[in-house]
Amino acid sequence: MYLSNHRISLRAPEPEDLEILFQWENNSQLWMYSETSEPFSRFQIKKYIETLDHDVFASKELRLMIEDIASHNCVGIVDLYQYDAFHRKAGLGILVGEAYRRNNYATDALQLTIDYCFNYLKLHMLYCEILAVNTESIQVFEHAGFTCSSRLKDWRSFGKGYCDVFVYQKINSNCE
Repeated sequence: MYLSNHRISLRAPEPEDLEILFQWENNSQLWMYSETSEPFSRFQIKKYIETLDHDVFASKELRLMIEDIASHNCVGIVDLYQYDAFHRKAGLGILVGEAYRRNNYATDALQLTIDYCFNYLKLHMLYCEILAVNTESIQVFEHAGFTCSSRLKDWRSFGKGYCDVFVYQKINSNCE
């Protein structure tokens, strides 16, 4: 099965995920890693979960919750975005909740996502943008075989200044 291993499963968001999504989406310390610039209400997140289109081909995005199989705790999120069926590529982002970091959840989720994207969706390439200061994320993606293809100077506002962003890519070598 593409979306689980012995330790975690990747699943669609459920109504029970409202509070954890509310916490993560409204943690302003995480906004620098994404394009978020304002908080979300519980109502907005509830509507998002209710109306979420789980068809990556139609919506061009897919959000999956990372669930620890043993405890049933939601430990993070995987986001596929800017899915492009013609060019067979998608952007990828991973968030692991602070309490669950450094336990290889990101590594496991990344590998499951790569397998799903390359073997089921038949994507040619996955890419991500990582802040230059986010060394832990860089290490996880490099360990999974992503390579840095470019550096975007002063790409994101960061504190009182700007931060470079690295673009990482992983090419599907089995893709025809």
